[in-house]
Amino acid sequence: TWTWSNPDPTAYIAVNDGSTTFGLAAGTTSYTKYGVPYGGYAGISIAAFHDINHPSPFTPFVFGLTTPIIPYNPHTTGATTSSVSFGWSNYDSVSQIAVSDYTTISLLGTNATSFTKTAVASGYYACIAVEAYNALHASGWSGAACGYSLPTTPTLPVATTHVGSVSFTWTNHDPYSYIALTNGGNPQALGQNVTTYTQTGMTTGQYACIKVAAYNYAGASAYTATWACGQAS
Repeated sequence: TWTWSNPDPTAYIAVNDGSTTFGLAAGTTSYTKYGVPYGGYAGISIAAFHDINHPSPFTPFVFGLTTPIIPYNPHTTGATTSSVSFGWSNYDSVSQIAVSDYTTISLLGTNATSFTKTAVASGYYACIAVEAYNALHASGWSGAACGYSLPTTPTLPVATTHVGSVSFTWTNHDPYSYIALTNGGNPQALGQNVTTYTQTGMTTGQYACIKVAAYNYAGASAYTATWACGQAS
C-alpha cells in the first residue's frame, strides 16, 4: 500500500505500476496493489491530471516489499555424535532466512532450507526456530523443531562373578540416552542411563557375555567392540 499528499483535491490520479497506467478518483491519496507474491516487491509512479492528455510529470517509482510468511514444517534430517541437522519449507524463494537456536541467530541467505547445529554434546538435544525476512519485514518465528545427536558407545564393560550369577558394569557417556544389551540373542532395552546388568539363574562354571550400546530418538551407537565375559562361581 502506498500513500501520498495531493495538493489539488480536484485532480484525478494516474498510477503506473511498471506495466499498466490507470486512473483513480479525484482527491485519492492511497493505492493498494494486490496479488504480489509473498516476500515480493512492487512499485508505482503517480501523476495528477484534469485532462488525461495533459497530466503532471510522474513521480519517481517507489517500491515496497510484502511481508514473508513464516517457514513451515521445521524438522530434523539427520544427526552425528556432535551435530543435529534440520530442514524446513519456505513459502517464497526470494526472502532471506534466519535460524535461532535460542542462543544465537544465524543468517543463512536467500531461500535457505537447511541448517546443521554443531558442537552438540553426544546424546544431547538441540532446537531451532526459523524466520523469513527481507529489507522491510520479518515473518516472525516458526515453532521449535528439536532433535538429538547420536549417542556415544559405552565403554569399559566389566564382569564380576557371583554364586549363580554374573554382574556387569560399564561407563555411559550420555545420561539422556537409553541402553541396549545383547548376550548373543535378541537385544534387551535396559532403560535410560543404566550402567549395570546381572545375569542370574546360572550354574557354577557357566559363562555369560554381553555387549552394550546407547540409543535415542536419533539412532543408536555401535555396540562395544569386545565382549565382557564372566563365569558364575
